[in-house]
Amino acid sequence: MVRMAKYFVFKTRSLGSNPDLPDRGTLASWIVRHPGMEADLTTVLTDISLEPQYGAGIDTPCAGGQYYRERVLASLTGVSGRDLVDEPSMTASLLVRDLESLEHSLTGTWFCLPAPHALGLVDAYYDDPDEFSASLTTEYRRVLRTMRDEGIAGHVMFCDRVLEEEASALKGKKVILYCPGATQDDLEVLLECQDSVVVDASMVPGVIDALDEYPGRKVVVTHPDEATCRLLYEHFEQGRFEVGGYCTGRCEPFWSDLMGAARVIRVPLKSRQTG
Repeated sequence: MVRMAKYFVFKTRSLGSNPDLPDRGTLASWIVRHPGMEADLTTVLTDISLEPQYGAGIDTPCAGGQYYRERVLASLTGVSGRDLVDEPSMTASLLVRDLESLEHSLTGTWFCLPAPHALGLVDAYYDDPDEFSASLTTEYRRVLRTMRDEGIAGHVMFCDRVLEEEASALKGKKVILYCPGATQDDLEVLLECQDSVVVDASMVPGVIDALDEYPGRKVVVTHPDEATCRLLYEHFEQGRFEVGGYCTGRCEPFWSDLMGAARVIRVPLKSRQTG
């Protein structure tokens, strides 16, 4: 007889997405399902970005992504164009409205926002980089709490670069900073400031060496391959690792592929003849 292989499956985490714009049919269908709801394209993208994640079985889905930058900017007062010209204040109602449009339960769902520096704002008010950064992170922390009160489980901050002051100001068990171009130096900053860090599979050997100094840290591995997952499975406490991804474009196959990459064979296939 043939004994089936047994698998270990790493937990999977979405870090957000930048999905393709919906076609007319998808838009029309969404409007029919949400009669009378005030919404725009960003609202629709936020909702439909979750559908393929739930369909694939991602353990920790995440709405939002880089496309959400304009929504965050629209929620900010004190901004003219891309210049900060007054003390900033964020109006959470625009973001909460998007949450209310989601067809799926928010239980266990995270939300990806651009990090404060990724908004691309220019300080034309404080003339002091520290005050400028602190004013934005203070507003972010307030809005993150409001979104969590509405049911969001946590937040991913999409970063263009890693800024130590910003990372420290936003630290917490319910916040993960994701910088696709993070370097080894960036990793050291994140390990100091964050409870969970996101690294590319190519950086895993360096992460493993550093983890001895940070016993409580968890790691989300992006672009996982079989060799990397097997290394993590065979030599380390699996609960410290998740596999994750950020989708751009057509996301149905992306999330399905991520689920496939999370499986590691732990008992080799064996065949046995029985008489």
